[in-house]
Amino acid sequence: MTNIAVFASGTGSNAARLADYFAQSACARVGILVSNRPDAPVLNRARERGIAAGREGAQQVERRGRLPVRLDLPAR
Repeated sequence: MTNIAVFASGTGSNAARLADYFAQSACARVGILVSNRPDAPVLNRARERGIAAGREGAQQVERRGRLPVRLDLPAR
């Protein structure tokens, strides 16, 4: 299964639609959501769906050249 990373900074309506769509898929799922705003409602929407969600500034991602390491992983 392919994991998809979603980057968002707002309320999360589009990210929620993506997550809900791929939740029905056998070949892909939203595996992580990253936001540049620590207070973005999208983070809670992702966590409610069991998606790992975290905050990372664009400059930090660009500097490291990889996805963030500070994540709130869902309990499994």
